[in-house]
Amino acid sequence: LLFILLFVLTISCNLSNPKKQDKALATFHIDTTFQVDPALNKSTVDTFKIDRTALIAKYPFYFFKDSEGFCKVENDTLKILLREGMMTSTVVNLSLTNQTFSTDMWIYDCTSNTNYKPINQSLTLNRTDFHPGDTLVGEFNFTGLPFYEGKINGTDTLTTSGKFKLLIRPSDFTFDDL
Repeated sequence: LLFILLFVLTISCNLSNPKKQDKALATFHIDTTFQVDPALNKSTVDTFKIDRTALIAKYPFYFFKDSEGFCKVENDTLKILLREGMMTSTVVNLSLTNQTFSTDMWIYDCTSNTNYKPINQSLTLNRTDFHPGDTLVGEFNFTGLPFYEGKINGTDTLTTSGKFKLLIRPSDFTFDDL
């Protein structure tokens, strides 16, 4: 009986008191407009580094390679898809429509997956018109907080920054084609 009483009390407290961290996340202003710099280039020394701290710092750093990602045009949306890793993999999906972009970033491993919600991000591209066969150069910076199983985990952050250079592919292009 005591166990049931404690269980009910715990659930009612969790339902009536939203987490402070979840509220704090809503106060961040996330810029979703991208900048354009026609002179933007990627040199051979530019890397796309992923820094991970806290819970997953024990895993090695991964780097997005241009050969591991692609972009494609679907109707009025440009999609940039980057993936890195095998057993533990990092995935970034960017969607650009009407001078704005949205970010979806995940880390997958054997037992779980964590979605990172942006608290700071910026994107600069070398063009605003996107046609299959064109080359897209971009500089992307992202800092996010992790959501694991739908709950924020305030002990971990992920920062990604670097440049990419990708050929714009047709809408039916997939990772299998790559």
